[in-house]
Amino acid sequence: MSAPLAGDTRAGTQAVYRFWDNQRASPEALLNDHLRSTIERIVKHDCALLIQDAANLDFAHHPSMKGLGRLDNLAQHGMPVHPTLAGSAAGAPLGWADRPMWARAAETFERSNQRQRRPTAAKERQRRLTSLERAQRHAPETGAAATIADSEADICDLCALPPREGGHILP
Repeated sequence: MSAPLAGDTRAGTQAVYRFWDNQRASPEALLNDHLRSTIERIVKHDCALLIQDAANLDFAHHPSMKGLGRLDNLAQHGMPVHPTLAGSAAGAPLGWADRPMWARAAETFERSNQRQRRPTAAKERQRRLTSLERAQRHAPETGAAATIADSEADICDLCALPPREGGHILP
């Protein structure tokens, strides 16, 4: 979204630019505040849905951007992201429960037979387990928490995890 569109008016656009220039408004601080607000919303519900899915943020049309890595092939560049969205049983979005992003170096590309020999903890798949652990930590202690994941979550390590009391995993 552009600053003029976000600001709507000239004064609003100036406020957006001032906000972006503020050294105290770091991405980490904004995400931490969002996570705190999400947790406050989650604990008000008897059941939390923790929905995971992996995606690629492809910035191939922005070659001058810094800090990006490789995606699924060496010609693409951007950032993989593995967010967990929290929702209520009624379907209301509650916010992000976890949102890891990373830049993949070109040197880390391997053939699939090389990846298969490494343990899950040494692969990007570990992010699913880490996201599950982080998100379930925020789920209501007295209620149920159902983690719903895409088809890439059918890894043995994920299915073998002992669920927290009231926790369910639906890969």
